[in-house]
Amino acid sequence: MTFGGMRKKLNKMKYFPIILLTLFLISLCPNNGVCGKKEIVLNADMQYNYAQKCFKEKDYTTAIFEYKRFINFFSDHENVTSAEFKIGEAFYNLKDYEKAVMAFNKIILAENPEILTPPGSDLSESNITDAYFMKSKALVLLGKFVASEVCMHNLLKITEDKITQDRAYSFLTLLYLKIAETNPDALIRAKKYLQEISLESVDKPQKDHLAKTLADMNNLKTKSPAIAGITSIIPGAGYVYCERYKDGLVSFLFNTALMIAAYKAFDDGNHALGAAISFVEAGFYTGNIYGSISSAHKYNRRKRNEYIQKVHNQFHIRIDSSKEDEQIQLFFKVPF
Repeated sequence: MTFGGMRKKLNKMKYFPIILLTLFLISLCPNNGVCGKKEIVLNADMQYNYAQKCFKEKDYTTAIFEYKRFINFFSDHENVTSAEFKIGEAFYNLKDYEKAVMAFNKIILAENPEILTPPGSDLSESNITDAYFMKSKALVLLGKFVASEVCMHNLLKITEDKITQDRAYSFLTLLYLKIAETNPDALIRAKKYLQEISLESVDKPQKDHLAKTLADMNNLKTKSPAIAGITSIIPGAGYVYCERYKDGLVSFLFNTALMIAAYKAFDDGNHALGAAISFVEAGFYTGNIYGSISSAHKYNRRKRNEYIQKVHNQFHIRIDSSKEDEQIQLFFKVPF
């Protein structure tokens, strides 16, 4: 055998131990050489329950991902709509209200309420109802009050369910009470929607309480900014009219002192000092008038907000669904 032939034979033999080791490992593996093969079976209920677990543990970011994976893998499952609703809730809880609105709107647009909920059907049992309410709540938190109201009116157009209608009118009442914090005219709309709420499930004392609340809405004690400005011709009188007695006393004493000082300066022939004091007094006197007018506005706003708070404390409205108690009561709460 030549030297070249021996070298080729040796080169082949150096792979022999590796080949033997490979054959030995294969012989140890079951299933025709497939060693340690494991299959992960993705079950719809397991996937949905895991997403639910993440949501309950307030891991909303993970929950959103898992709900979306559930929808992608099991698009025909009966819990798909619930998963989509939970995605919206998760975004809402994360305070990502724009994405929450889009998620709930997707549910609303995907359903055809006129087909799914014909006259006489129970729309309150459908996810679409809660999607309308959650979308409206998210819009309120985005400051989009008009869009929130439109959403509620769209719901009212497609339902004949009395409970759902009462929830919608209750929401609209609270919406305009919220707007009334900066716009007094909104109280009129709040009253209008409040009157639309059915009282069939409310007992007589509650009805009487509601009637008194509506009457108080028209009898809010306010101060006239014009009268406050006119009475402030006498320094401090405008503040007294607005029930700011300490401010009125301070304004009266301070302005009076400056007026007397200016008068004495002119009387003593010190015209330069008299002019300087008069200039300063003119600023404080003008501030007295402006402050009195501003105090009237603040007084009215305070009284209005006190009334609104009273309504919130005594006449809360439920907008969240309740399967156990479907009666409309006069003690509900909706945080905005």
